[in-house]
Amino acid sequence: MFDVPEFELNNQKITLEMTNEEHAAGLYEAIDNDRENMRKWLPWVDDMQSIEDEQDFIQYATAEMEKQKLLILTIKVDDKPMGLIDLHSISNVSKHASVGYWLSSKVQGNGITTKALAEITNLGFNILHLHKIMVLAAVDNYKSKAVPERLDFQHEATLKQHILVKDTFMDVDVYSKINK
Repeated sequence: MFDVPEFELNNQKITLEMTNEEHAAGLYEAIDNDRENMRKWLPWVDDMQSIEDEQDFIQYATAEMEKQKLLILTIKVDDKPMGLIDLHSISNVSKHASVGYWLSSKVQGNGITTKALAEITNLGFNILHLHKIMVLAAVDNYKSKAVPERLDFQHEATLKQHILVKDTFMDVDVYSKINK
């Protein structure tokens, strides 16, 4: 389908590879280590209570990839799964998708997520031939919002009470980039 993006940042080897069940234990460990912080922003965190839950998610994601509704990549740092980035809600009719991402706090602050977003945007535009890619981030999640801002994604809107996290509806900012 495409070459696996690989790059180096701060003497760390970063690889984006198709997510598979071999990544489940490492991804679960990263989630479990950052559970308190992640649950502030991500509605699914408390559903991940075991490696088996992560394996179930990966099986679901694999089925969605086969339907061309999702492209999910594991972010590996020095060959260890440390996060995910994906294109989801892929519309082959309207030629758009949304990006989701998370990264272990152990490796945040090194530009990894920004580079991963640049790479998956490139795949979306050049391999999947998408016209528009969007990132939605909670208005108070400044670290997450900084990622698309660094890559010149344009702020399009603020969606009021758009996601439910821990019994609270949160506003999200929408950023987008158009394939020119």
